[in-house]
Amino acid sequence: MRRFGVLAFALLCAVQTLLAANKQAETFNMQKAYEAFQNQDYQTAVDCLNKELADDAKNGYAYLWMAIAYTTVDDYGSMLTNSDKAIQYLPKKDKESRGVAFNLRSSAYSGLGQQDLALADISEAINLDPKDVDYLNSRAQIYFEQFQYDLADADAKKITELEPGNPLGWLCLGRNADARKDYDKAIEHYNYAVKLDNSNAQSYSLRAYTYISQKRWSEATDDVVSAFSIDITDGGALDCVNTLADSASVVLCSKMKIQAKKDPNNSLWPFIIGATYEKRGNMTEALEFFNKSFDIEPSAGAAQRLSAAYSDADNLKMALDFADRAIQMDSTDTDGLYSKAMAYFKARRWEDADRALSIYLDAEPERADAYCYRGFTRDHLGKTNEAADDYDTAITLQPMVISYYFRGRHYWNLGDKDKAIADFKQAVEMDTVPDSASPSIMLLGYLGRTDEAEALIAEIGKDAESMVLYNAACYYAMFGDKQKAVDFLNQSVDKGFLRLTLLENDSDMDSIRSMDGYKKVVERLKSKQLKMEEENAEYTDQTVEVPMTKESGVFKVKCSINGLPLHFVFDTGAANVTISAVEAAFMYKNNYLSDKDFMGSSSFLTASGDIIEGSVVNLRNVNFGGLDMNNVKATVVKTQNAPILLGQSVLSRLGKVEIDYSSYTIRITRKVKTTR
Repeated sequence: MRRFGVLAFALLCAVQTLLAANKQAETFNMQKAYEAFQNQDYQTAVDCLNKELADDAKNGYAYLWMAIAYTTVDDYGSMLTNSDKAIQYLPKKDKESRGVAFNLRSSAYSGLGQQDLALADISEAINLDPKDVDYLNSRAQIYFEQFQYDLADADAKKITELEPGNPLGWLCLGRNADARKDYDKAIEHYNYAVKLDNSNAQSYSLRAYTYISQKRWSEATDDVVSAFSIDITDGGALDCVNTLADSASVVLCSKMKIQAKKDPNNSLWPFIIGATYEKRGNMTEALEFFNKSFDIEPSAGAAQRLSAAYSDADNLKMALDFADRAIQMDSTDTDGLYSKAMAYFKARRWEDADRALSIYLDAEPERADAYCYRGFTRDHLGKTNEAADDYDTAITLQPMVISYYFRGRHYWNLGDKDKAIADFKQAVEMDTVPDSASPSIMLLGYLGRTDEAEALIAEIGKDAESMVLYNAACYYAMFGDKQKAVDFLNQSVDKGFLRLTLLENDSDMDSIRSMDGYKKVVERLKSKQLKMEEENAEYTDQTVEVPMTKESGVFKVKCSINGLPLHFVFDTGAANVTISAVEAAFMYKNNYLSDKDFMGSSSFLTASGDIIEGSVVNLRNVNFGGLDMNNVKATVVKTQNAPILLGQSVLSRLGKVEIDYSSYTIRITRKVKTTR
């Protein structure tokens, strides 16, 4: 079992324990801090707690809540300091709160890598409350990370005794068995956990991880589907997908295609298929499924992925278009800027790449790979001094194989072979598991280790993806048999390589450009690109104006949700979509919402038939002004007067949003597909 969200877990346990015990002080500041926590307004909570501590510097409860607040920003130092103070000042008789404090301090120590201190503190928390399964689970995790599986088993078994119906203890036992490579026993424990609670995503993703170890690809993929069907954000399932994409891509794609037919409104399934094809270098298929995913549920992240995929398909226009869409959909996320910069980089538009990477680095000055790529860009622009500075910065921030490789080539081209060889050797030592993105083949060529290079080509090229084959072609063009270079180029195109711009501008290929075989590869790529352009959609700009009215200080827009006529309140600052509990209950009772529309939990109704606050519901269709948004995720809230509240960040899924307050108009300019 991998460890996800240590501090988030500590926060959840602490807040649940204290709220359950109603541990709130009677002072005004403590009451306000308590209310702020309930509203997840942690900055206001910290402000109120600081005021309380200014009045009473020995208030252990204020320190305890302060420690909890700092878990939300992964601030281990402040968390440690405040949990220390809480332990010092909390009443000895209040074992429950002191247990929370020791648990928080244990989590801080664990995050700081001080496992012995973390173990001591979580053991003290257990002494204070021996029946707290969360504390036992935390200690079992520490034992697991220290390879003390017998002790981890002991705590896990205690959990099963205290709460026989809780799958947590069985998951711990399964994790420990997996670590011992006792895979059959691990599966046995996971099977029991699934029987106890078949709505726990982690049970399936952990079992999938063990199935992968047994090379039981079909069962692993089925469990990944089950995990994602319960929790689309499950990190363990995502890890399994990445492994399956490498080891069992055919099985993974086949199963995901079946799931996409069964669940056609879920964007995840075509996205996974697209990512799998992308990893294998088959960009034609990757783009088909990425576009299907984006059509189902447009998002900034999906737009960024499409931008990268179009770059790899040598389609700069579409790559830039989707990068711009990502920026428009979420202007706070700098990944859109990075997508745009990399589109220019892959297209060998050096001046544009230099400018775009500089803009990105102004926003993200500690991104090592961006300095590396800007250095490579500046080498091609003849800015050798600036390039050297960028390589040095990249390596200082985060030593990477690619940075040493690029800097080594920089020195090589300047004639400084000694420095180049030193960087190449360093890169080879670091690159212990070469893959498609690895320059190891070329590195070995520069170092004159041709036998090793060709052995590596044979090893990783048995079922190679397109970029591995392209890199092999580069090696033979530079250091070996030129006919083999052409042969590997053809194999690369067979596997989906489409980057004509890279091929025509790659100096590694200079030695074979006059060969007829090379020229035929170029013609093959041009023909493939022409076919893709004919098959892919064209987009034109369309502007739609949607009227809004102002009532009681808020802007309202008429709409229909799943066919029910309503209106929504437009809030430019809203990051999420919220729907009132009253409206959600009405829609559910009148069949505008169904059980399947409520996500992530099988329990969304109270005994009285009310919708539980915090439930997430999928609005299948929101229509306004003739525009449709499908599969809009909304959170149920009780304190909202409007039926539904949407923000500009949500509407930007449709395109560029402009607000004209003088004419009470929302103007949306969007890309409209005219052909496919």
